[in-house]
Amino acid sequence: MQRLLAGLDARGMPMALLDATEAGARVYVHFGFVEDDLAHVFVRRGDACSWDRPDGVHLLQRQDVQAIADFDAPIFGGDRTSVFHTLLADFPGRAFLVRDQAGQVSGYLFAQSRRIGPWIAKRPQDAETLLQAALSLPYEDAPIAIAPKMNTAAVELLERFGFQYARSCRHMRRGGSHMPAQRTLVYAQTNFAIG
Repeated sequence: MQRLLAGLDARGMPMALLDATEAGARVYVHFGFVEDDLAHVFVRRGDACSWDRPDGVHLLQRQDVQAIADFDAPIFGGDRTSVFHTLLADFPGRAFLVRDQAGQVSGYLFAQSRRIGPWIAKRPQDAETLLQAALSLPYEDAPIAIAPKMNTAAVELLERFGFQYARSCRHMRRGGSHMPAQRTLVYAQTNFAIG
C-alpha cells in the first residue's frame, strides 16, 4: 500500500477513492483515508423479472457513449468513456438511456450479466424507468446493485422493486477536501473497483 500510494503521489494524483470492508477500513485510515459515505450492496432474489421495457427508454448505442460520458463526468467526478465502451462491448443490448424533453441525456443504466450499474439519473422517475428496463432482462444469477447510502432515493427504489440489503462497505477518500462526485445522483456503481 505504501508503494502504491507513493506512486500515486509521484504522479501528482490529488485524490484516491476506494470502497473498504470493515476490516480494511482500519488499514486505510492508517494511510490517511477518511470515510465519506457507505456503499450498500442490494440483491434481488426470487421470481424472474416480468417487466416490459417502458416507453421512452432507448437501447444505448455506440454513438451515444460520448453523450453519456459528458453527462456522467460531473456527476461521477471523472471521465469514464473507456469504461462505457468496454461495458457496451461486453454486454450488448444491456444498456439503456433516457432523455429529457429537450433531447438531453437525463439518465443511463448498464445491466451487466450479474449486476446493475453503472446507473445514474437526474430525476427519480428516470431512475425508476431505467430500473424497469433493466429488470426486463434475464440475469445469470440474482442481480445485485451497489448503491451509495447518500442516495436515499436509490435505496428506497431498490427496496420497492424487491432488492434486499446484503452488506455495506465504506466509501473512503485520501486527499482533496471533498468527494468530486454527486453521489445523490448515482443509483448504482459499476462495481467496487471502478466506482
